[in-house]
Amino acid sequence: MRILFMANNWVGWQVLRWLREIDEDIVGLVVPPTGIAKFRDDLVEVSGLPKSRVFDGSEIKTRAMRAMVKDLNATLGLSIFFPYIIGSELRT
Repeated sequence: MRILFMANNWVGWQVLRWLREIDEDIVGLVVPPTGIAKFRDDLVEVSGLPKSRVFDGSEIKTRAMRAMVKDLNATLGLSIFFPYIIGSELRT
């Protein structure tokens, strides 16, 4: 499974940590911007992803971000304490 992980907070960090421990394929990470994020640095670190695959959640509805997310070919989007509503804009 190719997972686009959208998260915030301690719970999001722990779920991501667990997914990495069981070798799930995390293809992208979407986190809130620094001003409202909690555990952002921890999420980014545990993801092990390059900066090109870590996205600012405040841009989730922009055309540019939709294109970048689509290029990840994720098969599942997982949202844990993510502070933005995800609508049809991320569907492929």
